[in-house]
Amino acid sequence: MANGHREPIAPIGVAALDLGVAGPSERIVPEPGDRLVYALDLETEAGAQRWLVSISCEARVAEDGDGVVPMRIELFDTEGNPVASKRRLVPSAPLALGLYSAAAILAKRKRLDEEERARLKGTPGAMKMVLDMLVGHRETQALWRVVRRPSLFSLLAHWGLVTHYNLARAEPFDHGLPGWDCDAYRLPATVSLNGVPAAGCSLVVVPPRAPLTIGAGVVSLVVVRPDDHAVRLRLTLVGAESAQ
Repeated sequence: MANGHREPIAPIGVAALDLGVAGPSERIVPEPGDRLVYALDLETEAGAQRWLVSISCEARVAEDGDGVVPMRIELFDTEGNPVASKRRLVPSAPLALGLYSAAAILAKRKRLDEEERARLKGTPGAMKMVLDMLVGHRETQALWRVVRRPSLFSLLAHWGLVTHYNLARAEPFDHGLPGWDCDAYRLPATVSLNGVPAAGCSLVVVPPRAPLTIGAGVVSLVVVRPDDHAVRLRLTLVGAESAQ
């Protein structure tokens, strides 16, 4: 970066797939240099499309700051050509907590106690943040091309859009990450818009250790349309590097 201007986005298509996945760090707090690359695949009747999503930590999180992580979110086509780039201040608490702890609670085969239910209250917000950050790209409209949209009457009746996340029972899952000797869970959820199921989600999550903290521990994500499972959006971690 020079004279206050960000340098042009460099192509990452081939390099991203050869990046490899760095092993887990002992730290949770993101550091500049932490970077994740995901493949984003959209499957519809019209065919398949792929993009690459790169997220990276841009600056150290201040200990006495406002609890946000300065992030750079970049979108590329399969040739590595830039599609979009945006800077976002992401709350650090949902990233550090991740979705793993919620999945571990929801994997228990017993009635949840009051403390566990209280710990789950922030999970829908964290899931919304993850979906928005990783797959909610305005440039592709990929997420909106999968979800079942509410009718105009529904929008008028609800004065807009009301989103609800219904979490289901989680289950242990093989994350497939080399060097990550840890448990993982598959966390299913149903996303409803104005009271009507709009999409089914399934996330594979691991404990949020750097460099995966900036992705809230998400290894993969699938979003399907409730009335047509052939229409789906798939997000898969293909590269990760950790700050030195």
